[in-house]
Amino acid sequence: MRQRRTWCLLSVHFNGVDFEFAIPAEIDRFLDVMSRNPLPSGPSLVPNFPLGRPKYHWLASLPKGATNWKFRTSLCKYLVGSPDVRRFREFYADPPLRYSFENVFDNFFAANVAARQIAMDEKRSA
Repeated sequence: MRQRRTWCLLSVHFNGVDFEFAIPAEIDRFLDVMSRNPLPSGPSLVPNFPLGRPKYHWLASLPKGATNWKFRTSLCKYLVGSPDVRRFREFYADPPLRYSFENVFDNFFAANVAARQIAMDEKRSA
């Protein structure tokens, strides 16, 4: 299933640290997390992670200098006002990205529940 012919990747180099964003929702989430003081913990960002701290989360892989408050505020201010970020958002504005599709499920359990519901509806209508 396709919703776009072309996709865009935004690369940002800010004070020696590189960031990449694939869709505007990633920038929004990034800004939400980075603008919090203090930074949220790993378990609070990934609440269903089974054990310990999720060390492969993007926040855990940031360089140490990128986590201090002064750097984060200047980075967030840059991203909000950057013309490149504005053009990136405009690229995805028309047509807007869809995040859910009819009859496409995120996991086996959701697909199985939907299939059972369809089977029950067909029995009732027969």
